[in-house]
Amino acid sequence: MNKTIKSLLLFAAVAMAITSCSRPEPEMPADSGKGAYTYLFNLSQAGTKALIGDDSIEYESADALGVFAGATVNSKSQVDVTTTPVTVGVKATAALQAGDMVYAYYPYSAENASAQATSVTLNIPVVQSQNGTSYDADAMPMVSLPCPVEGAVQAGATESVGNLYMNNLGAVAQFNIYGASYASETIQSVSFLSENLAGDFTFDLTAVADEDDLAIEGADAALVKTNVSNTLSVGASEAAGSKVYMVLTPGEHKGVLTITTSAASYTYDLETAIRFNRSKVRPVNVNLANALRTKIDVISALEAAGYDHRYYVPLEMDYTNYAYYKSDNSKYGSGLCTDQSNCVRFVATRIFEKSEIPSGSVIVCLDNYQYRPEWWTSLDAVNSSRPGNVTDNVVEVDEAWWDGWNYRGFNLSYVTTTNLDDAKALAMQQSFAIFVPKLDPSAASLTDIISAAGYNPSDYTQIEIDYTDFAYYQSNTDYISDLRTIDSDGWNGTIADFVATRIFSRSDLPDGTLIVQKGGHQYRPEGWVALDQKNSSRPDNVSTGVVQINDSWWGTFNYRGFNLALNPRVDLAASADATETRCQEVRDGFGIFVPKQPVEIKSIRILAIGNSFSMDALQYLYGMLKDVGYTDITLGNIYKGGCTLETHADYFTNNTAGYTYYQNTTGSWTSTSSSAPIAPLQSQDWDYITMQQGSPVSGQADTFDPYLATLVGVVKSNCPDAQLVWHMTWAYQANSSHSGFANYGNDQMTMYNAIVSAVRSKILTNSNFVKVIPNGTAVQNMRTSYVGDTITRDGHHMSYDIGRYLTALTYAKVLTGCDLADVTYTPSDQTYTSEAIAAMKDAVNKAVATPYAVTQSAYPPQDDFDYAAATVEQILSHDGYDPSAYSKLDLTFTNYAYWNSTSEKLGGVYSEKYSAANESIHGYTNYKEFICTQIIPKSSIPAGSVIVVKGGCKYRPEGWVSLGAKASSRPAEVTSNHTVLVNDAWWGSLNYRGFNVAFNPRVVLNDTTCGQLQQSFAIYVPKK
Repeated sequence: MNKTIKSLLLFAAVAMAITSCSRPEPEMPADSGKGAYTYLFNLSQAGTKALIGDDSIEYESADALGVFAGATVNSKSQVDVTTTPVTVGVKATAALQAGDMVYAYYPYSAENASAQATSVTLNIPVVQSQNGTSYDADAMPMVSLPCPVEGAVQAGATESVGNLYMNNLGAVAQFNIYGASYASETIQSVSFLSENLAGDFTFDLTAVADEDDLAIEGADAALVKTNVSNTLSVGASEAAGSKVYMVLTPGEHKGVLTITTSAASYTYDLETAIRFNRSKVRPVNVNLANALRTKIDVISALEAAGYDHRYYVPLEMDYTNYAYYKSDNSKYGSGLCTDQSNCVRFVATRIFEKSEIPSGSVIVCLDNYQYRPEWWTSLDAVNSSRPGNVTDNVVEVDEAWWDGWNYRGFNLSYVTTTNLDDAKALAMQQSFAIFVPKLDPSAASLTDIISAAGYNPSDYTQIEIDYTDFAYYQSNTDYISDLRTIDSDGWNGTIADFVATRIFSRSDLPDGTLIVQKGGHQYRPEGWVALDQKNSSRPDNVSTGVVQINDSWWGTFNYRGFNLALNPRVDLAASADATETRCQEVRDGFGIFVPKQPVEIKSIRILAIGNSFSMDALQYLYGMLKDVGYTDITLGNIYKGGCTLETHADYFTNNTAGYTYYQNTTGSWTSTSSSAPIAPLQSQDWDYITMQQGSPVSGQADTFDPYLATLVGVVKSNCPDAQLVWHMTWAYQANSSHSGFANYGNDQMTMYNAIVSAVRSKILTNSNFVKVIPNGTAVQNMRTSYVGDTITRDGHHMSYDIGRYLTALTYAKVLTGCDLADVTYTPSDQTYTSEAIAAMKDAVNKAVATPYAVTQSAYPPQDDFDYAAATVEQILSHDGYDPSAYSKLDLTFTNYAYWNSTSEKLGGVYSEKYSAANESIHGYTNYKEFICTQIIPKSSIPAGSVIVVKGGCKYRPEGWVSLGAKASSRPAEVTSNHTVLVNDAWWGSLNYRGFNVAFNPRVVLNDTTCGQLQQSFAIYVPKK
């Protein structure tokens, strides 16, 4: 790390040795169970900038201090690491006299060019970086003790005049990030949202005399982010957690952590304030199992443009930050430009061959970003021109897009000229994607495209269309609804590009009608209020494969006519005399399909003002609303972890940007951090807005006032037409360790009854609320079933399978009045038995019928059958399957091993076991808690097979499409369903499965317990 440089010795120079503060700080006691604090400075090693444990951060040749020496102001004084101790050359403009004072700060800043030592601007950056196993040392502001010059120094002399003792001003958070289910994911960043965490502050270097003089005042930034540039995976356990560091202002902080990994964004609540002390490392454990997980992708933009993400595969991207291609420059050719000053504005992808991005692929680029799709015929060629930048959110690739080129590489940048840092570069990477179709929309039939979009072609009839070749409508001209044709305009290139349909009325195209076109086609749906009324503008062209007609599509129009063309447009006259044309190709690529039965386009818009409990309840709601007939759905959640009515009232009154706003309009959740509440309120005409109290005080009626009235007032002033609904949340699990449980004597029924009482006294008497969602009762009802008190994941948050599904069902039932028998949706990463689904629907129906009292389940515990003691065959029989109708699949188990279908740790071998044989590669020891089966192809576990696991055991059915490609996510563990019936939905798009089996909870195995596990899991295949 030490590099030889020359000291900056201009004019008169003095050399000062740098060491740590000579006055050791007392060790601060750690909070119980949180680990000891660690000194940042090594008091015995001069030249060590900081020390965390055994990892020292030493000064480097590029480091520079700001130094005030006598009359010299803010000298940029670089460090000389070749000396022992390390020295710094001070640029002095005049001789120094004995007694002159030297003051220093780190790191140097030109912003202090005209400052005095009494008022320098220091900074804790809001964006920090980590490339290793310690914190960003440049993010830690340091100041020296005042140092008097020991003797006169003449101009031009070089001699030691004393020691600079540097003091850290900031504290360091050490986030220990782990989660066994997410250990394959790579940590990209950690953000902390709180108050007064970082930013600029003013400091008097001359006033440092003791501890009290090292306090930071005035740093008011609320959000700090650490970008992790080295490869750092989520730890598999607390002991094996990965450490991410962040420099903060000392003090007590609580708030919301956002951990971004290669696969998801996790929101983790720090509900209790943690004290961070100056010049100390504060460990903070972050178990991702207790965080809210949101997948990161650009799928929402893809689906918003009408593409169903299930029928596309995202291309793997290799990005290079601060680089771009310049395909018309002989210096670079197809190589990256990295040596120009403007490189700081760009991120470059790898170069793609034409075969990698076939026609029908979709390029997605989010708002505020753009890309230049550079091109080459061969990688050693230099082009005469470059393509322009593209700002379209969605572009569908066709042959014309390739335009004779064989290679493409993309330069990403902001639309407005912006220099990047690591955080902006990461955001840019996440703003761009290329999706390759599983189905070729250019070659597929129209009915196949309908199926790919999720509709059943047999429910529709394709209508006959009258076409006019070489013609188009232009509704904002004097032609109005008349066609522009060869007869009216003569033969020209514009007319030759189009085929026009006849004009359709509203009755011709009822709600639910599908407009379908193949890839490589486009149309403009011209519209008229009256056929003799000219418009002021025209609708945009549409390249989406399938569009379903509803009232919004019609708008104010009563008539529509379509101009059809290829995409991009081409002259359809294939010969000069137009005896051969491509018009039939255009006509064949377009169709209108009318529903055989009337289709009601139903819309619903639901906004929750809540916390993690509202996130639990909304997570699976979108799919359920689809099942009961809603096609236009908007869900929103103004979320702050652990938020109470008191905090909501404050934040809504002041429009405080302290929330994360989650939204779902396509089936996938997106999030916006640091969101103020008024914008989401005003963003939609919300049908329902739900509110709730923070769970620890949800049964304390006196905590509702006056905050509920304040919150209602702000909401109604912004959304006067929305109906207000109260979300009655649930009591904690009986063995919960949540501190708020003490408010109810740590008794579940006491808490439940208190919640009911608070709702009766504060909500049912409040005329502003039109409904109550009785999830507290639905949960309590479910606890009387055979599932028991096992539907939380941590004692208070709902489990990902039954808990979240149950609470979403209650939302759906109350807000739509639907018949729950119509709800068939289940999330793709969870598995449910038919009995579990029935028990949840029973619990919800009874809760809605009797919302303020517990009703016993129709699916009570079966005390006469012990799933842990029974054999797998007895379980098969008990759960309603005839063992004589099945053959037991021959399984080959590997002890002390497990599969991880999303991992890249084993050299790109995605279907290799984690075991002792390769521990040096994957680095984990938790393989000792598992056994795993062989990988089994789809043909060996056909539909109708039954997977059986004994009580006290669990398994994860890992899956692969191909054994040479990693999966984007892992299936959830199966913990409560002792039998699972295999069907096509269970397989999905996967072609292979491998099973990891463990005890529940997991324990380190020995040969005996491995044998017990092997007898606890089986797969039964139906006899032919």
